[in-house]
Amino acid sequence: MSKDIIEFSAFVLETYRFNAKLSGPEVDALFTKYNVYDYIADNFDVLHSFGEKRIIWEIKEYIKNQK
Repeated sequence: MSKDIIEFSAFVLETYRFNAKLSGPEVDALFTKYNVYDYIADNFDVLHSFGEKRIIWEIKEYIKNQK
């Protein structure tokens, strides 16, 4: 995984954490359970061009569809 994807994944985790009012470990567990890190890596080219609100929406939709 490239450094850019790792840094972007950390940004998404922190943005999601702040938005959902969860702890870092809680978001990490959620992202791990639903393979969000793989989703971020696979869709990096598109996701990193979005604003924060759209990124959070995309991640929430992805998790909802994985349940």
